[in-house]
Amino acid sequence: MERYYLEVERPLIEQIFKRLGVKIEKAVDVGAEVGYSAQLLREFGASYVIGYEVNPAYCKSRLNVFNEYYCREMDLSEYEQYIIQGYFIKMDCEGCEEKYLLRAIPAKGFICIHSWVQNHEDLAYQLIRSGYIPVFHSYDWKEICYLKL
Repeated sequence: MERYYLEVERPLIEQIFKRLGVKIEKAVDVGAEVGYSAQLLREFGASYVIGYEVNPAYCKSRLNVFNEYYCREMDLSEYEQYIIQGYFIKMDCEGCEEKYLLRAIPAKGFICIHSWVQNHEDLAYQLIRSGYIPVFHSYDWKEICYLKL
């Protein structure tokens, strides 16, 4: 999976970010894994990156790109505070996105929705209604990512 991300997904996402002139100040990476997305967020200006990851294997091998890194699920109250404080939210948490998006849609972010999430079509519709645009999909269409700046 990491190799696929580095060779296929990251170059595509990087190209999209460049073409759209993405500029990020501070970010929260939900589903941070080892930090490849956080590296990308840094490259596009994020001076402060907070990561959340529930997989202990990723926690042990993470890159040194985070200001804060938590090996646990993000609380809903934390999520709401990050939105209020204007953080760019990168969310690719393999199914946890429903819990957060039903609570609030971030003003800006890069959010991936997976087809196995029960309400994935409703969540996608909510993102689009909130101004997000679909910018990336996996080769099998089981994951579609949306961006709003």
